[in-house]
Amino acid sequence: MTQDPWAGLPDLLSRLEDLEMHLLSWGVVDGHLSRDDVDRVIDAQLNAEVERQPHLAVPTVDEYRDHLVEEGLLHEVPGTDHYRTRLAEMLRLLRTLRQLLPPASESQPGWWRQYNSLVSDYRLRVSPRRYPDRCVPVDEVIAELRVLGAWSETKAGVVRRMMGDDKLARFQMDATRSILKSLSDPHPAATIVDAGTGSGKTRAFYLPALIDIAASAGEQRVGPHTLALYPRNELLRDQAREAMRVVEAIGPLAGPGSRPCRLAMLYGNTPYEKELDGTKDIKRWRRVGSAWETPYFPCLDDSCMTALLWTDDDRAKKLERLTCPKCGAVTQSGVIAMTRESIRAIPPDILFSSTEMLSKQSTNATLGPVLGWKGTNGTRLVLLDEVHTYTGVAGAQVALMLRRWRHANRRNGKPSPVFVGLSATLRDAGDFMATLTGVDRAQVDAVAPASTDMLPTSREYALVLRGDPVSGASLLSTTIQTIMLIARILDNRAGIFGSVTFAFTDDLDVINRLHDNLRDAEGHDPYGMARGRVLADLRSPANDQAGARYQEGQSWNLPQKLDRMDRQLRVARTSSQDAGVDAAADVIVATSSLEVGFNDPRVGAVIQHKSPRDMASFLQRRGRAGRKLAMRPITAVVLSDYGRDRITYQSYERLLDPEIAARSLPLGNRFVLKIQATHALLDWIFRRTGVN
Repeated sequence: MTQDPWAGLPDLLSRLEDLEMHLLSWGVVDGHLSRDDVDRVIDAQLNAEVERQPHLAVPTVDEYRDHLVEEGLLHEVPGTDHYRTRLAEMLRLLRTLRQLLPPASESQPGWWRQYNSLVSDYRLRVSPRRYPDRCVPVDEVIAELRVLGAWSETKAGVVRRMMGDDKLARFQMDATRSILKSLSDPHPAATIVDAGTGSGKTRAFYLPALIDIAASAGEQRVGPHTLALYPRNELLRDQAREAMRVVEAIGPLAGPGSRPCRLAMLYGNTPYEKELDGTKDIKRWRRVGSAWETPYFPCLDDSCMTALLWTDDDRAKKLERLTCPKCGAVTQSGVIAMTRESIRAIPPDILFSSTEMLSKQSTNATLGPVLGWKGTNGTRLVLLDEVHTYTGVAGAQVALMLRRWRHANRRNGKPSPVFVGLSATLRDAGDFMATLTGVDRAQVDAVAPASTDMLPTSREYALVLRGDPVSGASLLSTTIQTIMLIARILDNRAGIFGSVTFAFTDDLDVINRLHDNLRDAEGHDPYGMARGRVLADLRSPANDQAGARYQEGQSWNLPQKLDRMDRQLRVARTSSQDAGVDAAADVIVATSSLEVGFNDPRVGAVIQHKSPRDMASFLQRRGRAGRKLAMRPITAVVLSDYGRDRITYQSYERLLDPEIAARSLPLGNRFVLKIQATHALLDWIFRRTGVN
C-alpha cells in the first residue's frame, strides 16, 4: 500500500466541493467555508484513511489545510478565516468577469465598474469520471489467449513487454480475443470497439496487432502488416508517436537478436529522398544546421516535446533514426521509415496513413502495390480510427472507396484483411461498421465496456456560461476573458487540473479572430486594443484598490497564488491553415482538426465558443482534457442569449450529457455513385495498363 500522506487529497477535495455545491448550483458564488467546516472535513478524511491503512503516518489537520492552500486547491479569502475551493473561486471570478481594458488611471476609485459585465448566468455540472476497471493481469491475459491456439512464447513475450505491470480492462481483453480469432478466419470480418475517450481503445487494437506482427515477422510482404487509417493528419501524427513509444518499449519482436517493429507514416509531408538533397525547407521539413527537422512527431518524452532531427550523418549512412537535440534521445535504427522510397523498399509492419491518401494512391505505380491496389500485399489488419467521423456524403465516399480497395486487394484470392474500428461516440456501432466496410453484419463483432465494469475515477467539471445580452459586449469578448481566466486557474505543471487549454469553435473565420484577439489580450500585439499590455495584469492583487477589486471579482488572487499571473500566455492555433501543434503553448485555439484522438496529457481545460453543431464532435472535444485519470478536467461552453445558443442553454442537460443519434451513410446517393464509378474505371485502367 502507498505511504503517501497526501494520497487521500482527491477524496478530500471532493468532500469540500460537496459542501459548496448546494450554493454553487443555485448561482450563489459569494459563499465560503469556515475554518471549522474545512477542519471537520479534513478530520473525517484522515479518519477514513487511518481506517483503510492503520499504519499510515497521517499529517495533522493544520498540516493538511496548509498543504491544500499551498497547492492552490483551497483558496484563503484575503483578510478572513474563510476558504473556497479552486472550483468555487473560479466560478466566482467567471460570474463577475468584465471586459477590462487599460484605463486612463488605475488610481481612480472603482475604475473597473465602467467596463461591460460579460456573464449573466451559468449552469454547473460536477460528476464523477467513469472508466473501465483494469482488472485482468498479464498472466491471466496470456492464459485466456493461449486457448485460441497457435500460441507461442514469442507472443507471450510481446504481451509481457507491452503490458509490464499494467492490467487490461475486460473490454480490452474481449477486443484482443475477437481480433485474433478473426485473423485466423479466412472469411471477411470486422471488429468495432466502442468505448469512451481515454478508456484504452488504442491499446485494445495494438496489443493483438503487435502479437500477430511478432508471429509473422519472418513472412515476406509487399505492403504493411497493419494499415492504420486516420481522418485527420494531427491524429495520425499523434498516434504514430504513441505507437513509437510502445515499439521502443517492446524492443526486438522475438527477443534478443530479432528485429524490432517497423513503422511508417504516409501523408502529404512524407518526402521523396531527392527532396531532402537540397537545403531549402520542403513539406514542413525544416533545415536546422546539418540536419532536417522532421514534421512527424516531437520527442517521445512528454517533458521534452522537442522537434526531432534526422541528421545528415545518419542520412549519409542510411540510418533511419531520429535524434532529440535537447535531451539527446535517439530512436532505434530502422524502426521508422523516413521517406516514400524507404516505405517501398522495406515495407513497414504498421503504416499510418489517411483514407484520403489511400484513395489518392489507387493509380500510383510506385505506392499503389504497397497499399494493395494491385492485388494482395500481405496486409492482415486495417484500422479505422474515430469511425464516427465518416458520416454523410463524405462518409459514403470512404465506404465505397474501401469496397474498391477490398476488391483490388483480394484479386489473387487471398483472405480479406480484418477491419477494426475505434470510436467513442457511436450508436448501433455494429450496424454502422458493417455499412462502412461492406463486411456482412454477422461477421462484425461489437465490443464495448459493460456498465458493471465502469468505476468512478476523479471528477469532471462542466460549465455553461451565458453572455450578458444587456452589456453590449460581443460574445467573443466573453470567450476571450473566459480563456484568460481558466488558463490561469490551471497548474504550471500538469497536476490535478492540467496545464494547457484547448479552445474550439466551428467556424474558421471565428477561429482566426479568436486567435488574433486573444494574442492581443495577452500582450503579443503592441498595436492592438491592449496596447501591448497583458490584460490579466489589470486584475493583479499588487495593483491599487486590491481589496475593493477582490470583493467584486476583479482581483485574481488565486491565479497569483498559482504563479500564473507573472507572464504572457503563449497562444497557438491549429486549423487547416496552421498544421501542427505548438508543444510550448499554454492555449491552443483549434477547429475540428484537434477534436479526435489527439492525446496531450497536459490538457486540463476545453472551452467551446458558441453552441456546438454536432454533439458527437463536442464529446470528442471534451475528451481532449483529462487524459490522465487522476486529473479533473474543466469544460466551459460560452453561449449567447440568441438563436440556437439560447435553446442550448435552456436545455443544458442535453448538452452536457447528450444522447448521440445513430449515424447514416447515403451509399445510394447519385453524386457519390458517379464519383466512385469514375474512380473504379480509373482503377481498372491502372490495373490493365499500369499508367498512373
